[in-house]
Amino acid sequence: MARPVFWHHLDAAVARGWQTPPCPHDHGREIVLPPWCHPGVRVRIEPLDTWQGIPGAAVVVLRCWRSQRSAVQMALTRRLAGTPACRHGSAREVRYRAGTLTVRCRRCPAVQGTVAVAPYEPV
Repeated sequence: MARPVFWHHLDAAVARGWQTPPCPHDHGREIVLPPWCHPGVRVRIEPLDTWQGIPGAAVVVLRCWRSQRSAVQMALTRRLAGTPACRHGSAREVRYRAGTLTVRCRRCPAVQGTVAVAPYEPV
């Protein structure tokens, strides 16, 4: 299984000018984390309870809704507790900005949850 992505990995991607494919707009210091295999498709968020070497933290796997392939694994400071904030349910979009992961509805601007991305601390 691949290693999870930490805060400094995402900040480095933003600093390099990484933009959200296939979106032509400049999102500034924010990136949307889409599945690479089907860029326009929503993501499925799958929590992993524990990960060796990350004490007291949680890891989530972002999967492509269509193919179920793993897009990215992210280390978080706590378990992501998403609450449905609208009637659209599972149509999710995941955004990263300045150390915070935000889960939003893809159809309306309702925020379903936010959590801090874990900093890397060698054990």
